[in-house]
Amino acid sequence: EALVEEQLREAVGDGSILHVVPNRFAWSLAVDVIVLGTDGNMSDLVSLAVFGALADTVLPKSEQIETEDGPDFTIDTEVSTAQALPAALFDRLPIRVSLFKLCDTMVADACEKEEECATACLSALVNRNGELCSTHIDKGGAVPLTSLHGHLSNVCQIASELFKLLSSEFSAANSAR
Repeated sequence: EALVEEQLREAVGDGSILHVVPNRFAWSLAVDVIVLGTDGNMSDLVSLAVFGALADTVLPKSEQIETEDGPDFTIDTEVSTAQALPAALFDRLPIRVSLFKLCDTMVADACEKEEECATACLSALVNRNGELCSTHIDKGGAVPLTSLHGHLSNVCQIASELFKLLSSEFSAANSAR
């Protein structure tokens, strides 16, 4: 739950991207994730699922209008006029990529057994612009500062490849519609 909240907070920022009438009305996003099974690395998988769910989300078309009482809005309830979330949201929406420390090696996409044996987990949120949004080291372990830059560079490269795959999958899904 904290991961999803952090991921959304990072993308939405001050919330202005979802404003219908600035500082008065805005869309509120909530994501529920149900995990049916996993072989490890669940946090990264949930992160990708959240990104995919939001990429497939549409909102009713809304239009700001002026009334005697000030700004207001109308909502078009026709499904055919629904709009995707703003593209700018997806430039900022990060995905999580984790590296697990096994002896002196960092492993990406760890299975459940590798996660159990890991002495540290370096996780980072990276957006599709390749910007590192946040990092976290877990499992009570440590990652030497001398190797941290290289590991974060690897995380950004992995995120870049994941975004390419997501884009390809979204394009294929949209073509099939």
